[in-house]
Amino acid sequence: MHPSSTQMNRFSSSAASSSTSHPLGSDITVANLHEHSLLTNDLLAEDDPVIQQEILHLIGEYMASIPGPGLPHTLASLKEEMDLRSREEDERESERERLSGRMLDGDWPEAERLLAADPGLVRNPKAFLYKLYRQQFLELIEARESQKAFNLLLRRLKPLEHYQSYPTEFRDLSYLLSARAVSEAGESFDGWKWGGPAEGREELVEVLRGMQMHTTSQDSIGMGVVGRNEGGRGEGGGSSSDATPYVPPNRLMTLLRQAAAWQVYFSRYHPKVLPTIHTLLHDYTPFVLPNQLKDTYKNHSANVKAVAFLGASGTRLISGSSDATLSIVSTTSTPLTGPSRLLGHTSRIWDVDSTESGSFAASASGDGTVRIWETEKEGKCLAVLGGASREGDVYSVRWGRGKNEVVTGGYDKILKLYDVERGQIVKTFTGHTQPVTSTVFGPEGKVLVSGSTDRQIKVWDVSSGVLVHSIASSLGEISSVDIDHKGHHLLVSSKDNSNTLFDLRMFGRQLKRFGTHQNTSRNFIRSKFAHSSLIVGGSEDGLVYLWSQDQSEPLQTLQGHGRGAVYDVVWNDAQQLLASCGEDRTVRTWVWEAEKGEEEGKAQGGDASS
Repeated sequence: MHPSSTQMNRFSSSAASSSTSHPLGSDITVANLHEHSLLTNDLLAEDDPVIQQEILHLIGEYMASIPGPGLPHTLASLKEEMDLRSREEDERESERERLSGRMLDGDWPEAERLLAADPGLVRNPKAFLYKLYRQQFLELIEARESQKAFNLLLRRLKPLEHYQSYPTEFRDLSYLLSARAVSEAGESFDGWKWGGPAEGREELVEVLRGMQMHTTSQDSIGMGVVGRNEGGRGEGGGSSSDATPYVPPNRLMTLLRQAAAWQVYFSRYHPKVLPTIHTLLHDYTPFVLPNQLKDTYKNHSANVKAVAFLGASGTRLISGSSDATLSIVSTTSTPLTGPSRLLGHTSRIWDVDSTESGSFAASASGDGTVRIWETEKEGKCLAVLGGASREGDVYSVRWGRGKNEVVTGGYDKILKLYDVERGQIVKTFTGHTQPVTSTVFGPEGKVLVSGSTDRQIKVWDVSSGVLVHSIASSLGEISSVDIDHKGHHLLVSSKDNSNTLFDLRMFGRQLKRFGTHQNTSRNFIRSKFAHSSLIVGGSEDGLVYLWSQDQSEPLQTLQGHGRGAVYDVVWNDAQQLLASCGEDRTVRTWVWEAEKGEEEGKAQGGDASS
């Protein structure tokens, strides 16, 4: 679905001209729209049977407009089903009239039989049955037939007591057994309109009408409604309740285009070229390209090898350095309430990762260990994994889906899956012939991918430990691997100055190579998926690179780290924030600024400096 430029211009002009008079004011944003009635049932009466009927007609019109095998048959089946429902509703309405008549006549056995025969006469048949028994009970009290009233109360009303109108109603009904008439009960029944059997029965019929199923007659849908005005809403307006409504051509698609245009217009980031919307199941997510330096953190005394957001919220960053320390900083104006520095490693830190909640972090170090940290209170080291069982540096660590599993890779060429709580290895994955430099779990945690300096990419089944697939290509030594959120694509950084995209669904078929940046045998330069369309990565030339999955050349570069390599980058959706770290001993964050993007014309490409 792709709104035309004309449609978008009209929509934008209309929205802009009406912003000052809008009930939400001129500061309308996607964020505050969710706090107002524009996105609630107050705007669209979705429970209205007329709206429900029109939706069915829209579906029918859309189905009738699509050529192809099977659709005419499906449309005919839908029409037949709606006609059947219409006939059933006509019959049900006749039964409701009979039920109303029986209640007005006081023929309670027949009324009860009609309800039992078709519970669909009312929305909640048991709740209505309670009201019907209550009416009988009151009439028996008025007729001074105490024994019959007692039997009805015990056998009929008591099992339905939880449908009472107020918490003490059943108790008050029981009290009436000792009274000669309802009128003698005093204030307990002031709220009950009681003027004898006739008025009570009429009130019960009104209750029936209020509780009946809201369905309307349905004549036809889809075929034949396009272009028809007779009997429907014609050129001069007017309508007929018993005729097929007129559905304008392509009305459903028009409404969906308007919805997509609304999402694009009110998004935070306004693209220079209109996007193509590929899904209706999720709201439009803007294609954000950071173009401005936000913050610089100088908390390390040596180069910073790795950086990660602590949790999905993106309010905190953790970084690992060659000074053997971990640093935690706030990415918002809210000061940190937990630890700011984690100490314990005795050698450089190669990699860091966090649980989804951000409460726990893991760090991989040149001291041969992986340490598990609590990050919200005192920053305690909860476990030390490896050490005696690990030979050489640990280059990579990644959490599994929960907080109890991490996988590591390092100089000893072996992937090790740890149970964090027990501090024990539960599975090993062997097959690489050189050090493992990077590991990553698939989105569901069932697949594990590893990269190595042996230039091999291996895909493992986590539960069995079996090697599923090995990708051998003409790449250089692997410095990082990453999987997109759908689990479809694999991004590989290698020391031949390239980032390469593979399709995991096609047994690792190579799709595209992204270049221009620098990644040689000197450093571990990592690249990652930012969102569904954007790839971000570091480089030895001191720049942060951003690529679109559709283009080999960079969309944008970010200057700010100065001389020396940018080792790692990471993106956070919640904050729309990019973080990077490098040889200059700093961690930097990057955002998109509208004024800078418009001034330099770089919303869709080019260089942006800090």
